[in-house]
Parts: sequence; C-alpha cells; structure tokens
Amino acid sequence: MCDPVHETIPAGAGSRKATGAQPSGNREHPRRCGEQDTADTAFAENLAAARAYYAQAGTLAAPRHATALDKPVGQWLTNLRRPGGLGKDPERAARRADQLAAIDPDWNPGQLGWTVDWQRHWASLSVLLAGVPASRRWCPA
Repeated sequence: MCDPVHETIPAGAGSRKATGAQPSGNREHPRRCGEQDTADTAFAENLAAARAYYAQAGTLAAPRHATALDKPVGQWLTNLRRPGGLGKDPERAARRADQLAAIDPDWNPGQLGWTVDWQRHWASLSVLLAGVPASRRWCPA
C-alpha cells in the first residue's frame, strides 16, 4: 500500500536506458501514489492507438507505415513482435501480451507459425467473405 500523498521510488526506477545502466547514487524522488512509469504510460498510449487501428482494419497485422491516433502503430507493433520487444520483465511482458491479445488474439502471428503479411491478407479476406452466404463460398476440395 502506498502513502496517500507520495511513495518514495529510487531515482531512475522505471527509466533505465536500454543499455541497462544503473541509477547513480542513492537519490530518491517522490512519485505520486499509483503513478505509472514512463514506459507503461507510453505503452498505454500506443495500446489505445492499436485499438483504434483494429477498429478500422480488423487486425493488428499492421504494415510498418500504419498510423492511428497520430501514433506509428505499425512500427510499434513490429518492435513488440521482436524477441524481448515486450520488455525484459517477464510479468510486464506477459501483461502486455495479454492486453494485445484482448484486442486481437492473432496480434503476433509469428508465434502461430505464419507471417504478418499472411495474417493481414487473411484478415482482409475474412472481411470480404463475411457478407457472402456460406452456400455461395467456394472451398477447394
């Protein structure tokens, strides 16, 4: 439980560079109770853009140049699909993966055995077929 006014967080907590540099000294700064670190805040903003993109496209298999809510959602998703892209903390990475899967269970098609391009084409085709009665669909034997 945190202090209702401030919680003491070591300086640099949640803001270490990708190089893994440790914070210097034992300085501390106050953080408001329940305040997220900048990485979680940025993730939440990009997640909102991913929701907006999904609402429009029906998939998170966005091309790299795709944007939504003025965010580069395609590049962001590409980065998340890379090894370690969800973060080094396993709990945080699992939480983030769950949040993305809640939007689109197939957000990371590489884990399913196919490419993002294939997933994008499949999503487009499924939208086209959604309006076609099953009796009129052609399926190879």
